[in-house]
Amino acid sequence: MRQLRVHLERILTDPSHPYFGRVNGIISLVTVISILAVILETVPELSGAAPALAGVEYGVLAFFTAEYLVRMSASPRRLRYAASVSGVIDLLAILPSYLILMHPWGFGLIRILRLARVLRFAKVVRHRQAMLAMAMQKKTHTRLHLLNLEIYFLALGSAVLLLASAYYAVEGHQPAFATMPLSILWIVETLFGGSISRALPETIAGEVVSVVTRFVGAVLFGFLIAVVGGFVARFLFGTERLEE
Repeated sequence: MRQLRVHLERILTDPSHPYFGRVNGIISLVTVISILAVILETVPELSGAAPALAGVEYGVLAFFTAEYLVRMSASPRRLRYAASVSGVIDLLAILPSYLILMHPWGFGLIRILRLARVLRFAKVVRHRQAMLAMAMQKKTHTRLHLLNLEIYFLALGSAVLLLASAYYAVEGHQPAFATMPLSILWIVETLFGGSISRALPETIAGEVVSVVTRFVGAVLFGFLIAVVGGFVARFLFGTERLEE
């Protein structure tokens, strides 16, 4: 039994394990599907798709619950995993859905809490970072630059989802931010230095999210310059210069 736990832990956490990429790839795919379902649920025009989205939610909930239990049982220090950032994110991905099942009367408030599931997108980024570390060890420079670019877009997507979720939670009373897609659009506009819409935050929390969004935009712009600079340096100076 102990050998099985050790094997499961390696599959879930060790990038050198042959099944790490496949298993975490499946987890990442389910994560993206679940986030899309949560986003679409906020669009009133898609109310007709509610049964299908509910089916997706039940399937995702079962998957994430099984993953949480497997990670908990495979961890050599279960309490440490449960209290870790990763463990808390995994718990937040399933707890609001169970609260909805037990207390349907609180659906409106708890549905907002379900937006915490977008935090799992950060685990997708971590998975790709682990693959980047493996590429660095193998010195596959072409693949390395592609992974750098991929991680940039994953980091951008993660930032957009987290900020849009926060903005929707505090400014969702405004028609301009009444759905997650509208909030995502506003965050993207702000990240890239401008705003097509004239909508402005009406709460202090919204102002804070707006300031954080502009700061994150500046950081991501610097990251993008570094990534593009790597491509240019390799093109101009070759692999040998990069290794120095």
